[in-house]
Amino acid sequence: MNSKKFIVYASDLNSHTGEGTLAREFIKKIFSNNKFSSIKIITPNQNFFFNGNYKDVNNKNQKSIYHKYLIPIIGAFKLRYTDNNIKIVYVNYLPLWNCLLFLILPKRTLLGPITGSNEKYKVKNVNFFIRRFIFPVLFKISLIIINKKFKKIIFSTDLLQDFVKKNVDKKYTKNYLFNFVYDFFSDDLKKIFKKKYKKKNYILFYNKNHITKINEDLIFFLRKISKKYRIVIVGDKLNYKNFINLGYVNKKKIKSVQKKTKILISSNENLLSLFNIESINNGVHVIYNQSSFKKNFRLRSPFLKVNYKDFTLPLFDYLIKNNKQFKIDNNLLNKIKKQKNKINLFFNRFVL
Repeated sequence: MNSKKFIVYASDLNSHTGEGTLAREFIKKIFSNNKFSSIKIITPNQNFFFNGNYKDVNNKNQKSIYHKYLIPIIGAFKLRYTDNNIKIVYVNYLPLWNCLLFLILPKRTLLGPITGSNEKYKVKNVNFFIRRFIFPVLFKISLIIINKKFKKIIFSTDLLQDFVKKNVDKKYTKNYLFNFVYDFFSDDLKKIFKKKYKKKNYILFYNKNHITKINEDLIFFLRKISKKYRIVIVGDKLNYKNFINLGYVNKKKIKSVQKKTKILISSNENLLSLFNIESINNGVHVIYNQSSFKKNFRLRSPFLKVNYKDFTLPLFDYLIKNNKQFKIDNNLLNKIKKQKNKINLFFNRFVL
């Protein structure tokens, strides 16, 4: 199809943000699967034609409430006034709770990866009350709108898969694809974990000061192991003794740190976050809190489960020194390959 017959709207294409990284991969997938010479992309900062790389992208830091919540709504309204013959690809800031956004977007829109989690948080304040009781209602409203308006629905992870299955008629579920993030796994994981990098005893942690990510057991665990190991913090600072705060650094610097890292301590929210996957792609093993994930993950290395609350420093020493665990699990490789095939098949069926 002629590239002028459809446009892509993206609120964020930054290479150092999760939303931007997700959008870039999604657009590249459309570009490669449809063999376009170029794709017109509209952002709040600039309009440009994508021809396989993002060297001309000029996105500013986009952390404000205005950018995250109002810019997408404004963009959706503007898209309603585009020519009816032009199809739209809308990426970024597509949390399932934002039913207003799904309502506003034109019916001819192809949605980017939908995000969100149905975690049952303890009600500690108004924010957690909203997430526990209001979000599920908004999720259901969004699903009703989505099923009536859109043909293909992609979720970035499977955190909402159980909720969708309970609230969507089976005749619609064939239109759903979960775990788009699997596309970020390297095809060379087996070779990567066979390489003998000169890894130091760095323990890496990506910290984001978000209300859903702060966990006392996790911080206590980090402080406990910091008595012997250097804890490298990327992202928002954690000011404790023996913590090395790098702040927000570019991809090149993060990759360099990951190649020197043996262990990444995962947050309790999402085991398959983009940062976790990028770390695995650089030969890092991921420790996660088994009590934080109700689903039986069933995969071993490079995922190593512990109990943050009761884990001791001697046990951590043993884990670090037990080299037999430091390999890649063939079950994971098979699952990644199978999921990537599903993703490719799903994109091949897109009609643009």
